[in-house]
Amino acid sequence: MAPVLDVSPSAQLAAERIALLDAIPELARGLARSRLAAAADALRIETAWIAAGPLGPDDLEHGDDRERVVLLRGLVVRSVRLEDGTASELLGPGDVLCPPVLGPQDDLGLPGYEVRLQALETSRVGIVDVELIAALAGFPDVIEAFLAARARRDAERAATAVIAQLTGVDRRLVALFRLLAARHGRPTPEGIAVPVAVPHRLLAELVGARRPTVSTALRRLERSGRLRRLQDGSWLLRA
Repeated sequence: MAPVLDVSPSAQLAAERIALLDAIPELARGLARSRLAAAADALRIETAWIAAGPLGPDDLEHGDDRERVVLLRGLVVRSVRLEDGTASELLGPGDVLCPPVLGPQDDLGLPGYEVRLQALETSRVGIVDVELIAALAGFPDVIEAFLAARARRDAERAATAVIAQLTGVDRRLVALFRLLAARHGRPTPEGIAVPVAVPHRLLAELVGARRPTVSTALRRLERSGRLRRLQDGSWLLRA
């Protein structure tokens, strides 16, 4: 029997192996059509669902080993903390959740530095185990697509760091939502719908500001019509 992905006790569905290209369709973009069926059959990833909420240090273990865990569906916040500072980033489908492992990161030489994860919604994760890595060797186009996707996400993280340096919290928020819209947005007659329910506290961490300052800035942006929060917690960007 294949080992079961050990997720938090609140996991909502049993583990299941599915085709990697179904889980992350962008990996098939450079693959010849004649190779799609073979890749779908050979490249399979073990998955499980996790409920919304914080993830503990042992929630992303696979058997006795810590493996590379990738997010397949949903949204997860990765927060890093050091003394009285916190920086966060939003992780979406295709992003690697682990490593780094959760909790203290003593090897960095920064006492008190730690990594935390929190799922904002019910999310699906997968294990990149040695079997999958071995199978990928036969599909270099998929590896190339994976590396290209990682490079794009590295660019997004760099952009987030620059956004936090902009003068004015209003400007930072608009820039952040433009970045989120580019990845998650959906055009509508009223603007770009950004289906990301991000609380004010997290927005403050993403743009490097205090929560009250962000709440005030959001009210200004709503009055100006540039940004509006919808009833389901998502956002509408008109900038």
